[in-house]
Amino acid sequence: MAYSTNTQVNSTGVDKATIIFDVTEFAAAVVMSTVSTVTDSIESKPCTIRGSQFVVKVYPSGDGRAGKGKVSVFVKNKSQHKVVAAFSIKIGDNIMSLTKDYMKEDAAWGWSDFMDRKDVGQNLRVVAVIKLLKEEGVFGKDDLKNTVEEVKEMTAEQTEEIKNELEEKMGDLERRFEECETRMKRRFEENETKMDVKIVKMESTLKAEIARARDPIKIPECPICFEELRPPLRIVQCLKGHKICEPCSEKEEVKGCPDGCRAGLMGRDHGMEAFVRQLLGEQE
Repeated sequence: MAYSTNTQVNSTGVDKATIIFDVTEFAAAVVMSTVSTVTDSIESKPCTIRGSQFVVKVYPSGDGRAGKGKVSVFVKNKSQHKVVAAFSIKIGDNIMSLTKDYMKEDAAWGWSDFMDRKDVGQNLRVVAVIKLLKEEGVFGKDDLKNTVEEVKEMTAEQTEEIKNELEEKMGDLERRFEECETRMKRRFEENETKMDVKIVKMESTLKAEIARARDPIKIPECPICFEELRPPLRIVQCLKGHKICEPCSEKEEVKGCPDGCRAGLMGRDHGMEAFVRQLLGEQE
């Protein structure tokens, strides 16, 4: 007796559908998959969810990775693009669930050792519930809306990250500017103090120079007549170096130095006369 198949598709919304795949006379399908070198699997009719297609694929004698006596069951992406999908498969009391990111085009995901063949019975019923999460390169109205929302969320997150990064950099720049400003202010104050000291010294020196420039040249005076010992007046000195003018030294009442030491007079002081002429800028 030959086996036969039947496929029912029930859609739930735009993103979800259920494939009910029946294989009658399952034992015949097992025999056929065992003796055939061409057909070792059975596929349901395709189920379309938005822009993608899926089928249920059953290996009655198990695929190449299955254990002995096992039935392999898969959900296959029949689309020409990758998808992200979550699906569950139920056969009798056996239920398996899986979420795949991404399911490549024309590739299948499921379980090689889904159940034992001896537990199937006369007929096999596979109930596959498939939820499409994302399609690659296929945009319907809802896809575009969702993509725009994702881009908005991503842009908002990136904007917030950039904002936080800029605020952090601005804070760092402000701290560095304040540190630089503090260092410059401290150096300016130090230089200002040094400059004040230099100015005080310069003012003191300048005042001294001005005072010296303003003060007249003081010429020694004779202690008797109090006349300055200016040329052509001759200068006489005592034994201790005190100076008097020659006219006063020749007075009879002058017996010695009138400057308090009472030392005897020793004659002209040519050196002092020359020094006075030099102070006054006169030639001999």
